[in-house]
Amino acid sequence: IVWGVFWAYGMLLAARGSAAPIPWLDHLINRRLVQITGREATRLAYGLAVCAVLVVTLVNRVAPNRITEAPACLLYENVGGRYPRALFALGYFPTVLAARKHWGPGGVTLQPLTEETLRAALAHSVFVFVGSHGTEQGLLLETGYVAPADLRDAPRNPGLNYVYLAGCDSGARRREWEEALAPARVVTQDRLAPTVQHLWWLWHHGPRVIETLPKGSPAEE
Repeated sequence: IVWGVFWAYGMLLAARGSAAPIPWLDHLINRRLVQITGREATRLAYGLAVCAVLVVTLVNRVAPNRITEAPACLLYENVGGRYPRALFALGYFPTVLAARKHWGPGGVTLQPLTEETLRAALAHSVFVFVGSHGTEQGLLLETGYVAPADLRDAPRNPGLNYVYLAGCDSGARRREWEEALAPARVVTQDRLAPTVQHLWWLWHHGPRVIETLPKGSPAEE
């Protein structure tokens, strides 16, 4: 808002044909410390932008949409396509990379969350991360709620080992989720869970969890 005011004031001056300095701002930007800080901040921003492009490119290569059957499946709610896949590629990056390292090529997929992709993940994967909104009623998808009872009879991979449900208040029905998603260990949320909490899990805990999971099928184990 503050910068918007400065821009509007500057445009007004330009429209009047004036090159007068903007009060306070002109004095601020002439300070050497501010100039150095601004220059370094700009370099940092460009560097982060380049890193972000590289990370998104890497995630798109190791966890493409076209893979539907993988030991690790990470699902994200993109609110009807309003949020780009690249945004979730950045957030899910460490866990995606850990799954690729653990299971090799084709070992991880990153998919938009729908009831269809959720059922496919439960049917084929060992590790499933469900990045969804939720309430005590269940996981909130674009098409409505998915409750534990809706998945009780869904096809299930016998080797399903770990399911993380990011939906807020999913812990209110923890026992039902555990029964519906057995034999997996199910992580639920006992309160309103902020996005930063799930990002921390994906960056700090997710890769460690991946390392503990079996690499082969139940038969191979």
